Amino acid sequence: MNRSKFYIGAIVVLLLSNIVLISFILSRKGKRGHEPKEKVIEILDLDVNQRKDYEELITAHQASMRAKRDALFGLKNELYTQLSKPMQDQQTDSLLTAISMLQKEVEMINYDHFSDIRALCRPDQMDNFNTLAQELAQIFKPEKQGPPRK
Repeated sequence: MNRSKFYIGAIVVLLLSNIVLISFILSRKGKRGHEPKEKVIEILDLDVNQRKDYEELITAHQASMRAKRDALFGLKNELYTQLSKPMQDQQTDSLLTAISMLQKEVEMINYDHFSDIRALCRPDQMDNFNTLAQELAQIFKPEKQGPPRK
């Protein structure tokens, strides 16, 4: 009887620790996806109407970015398939030029997005926007990844 109580207790403890671990992982995953948006709202101290307009800007921005990311992926895929073919410098150069042009468009979309956010701000929020502008690179930097694969 003692042994079965021990096993039941161990199972309960393991089950509870798994539930806590999974909850922690899921809660961290959700926070990461919304952190920059919440940070912008916090820094700018957006009111309810501004938040609604900001959400619309985000939706449009994400659609534009998704299209450019897909196009970039296609061009990069095409570029790297060139590695399995005989040297085609002109084709490779054309693909690199197209990739750089698309990357420029991505940066312009981002710049315009923040210009649109600036336009949402009231005059009393402009100092907050200037603070945000100084912190943009830090707020939106990609999460640290592990070491490169070998």
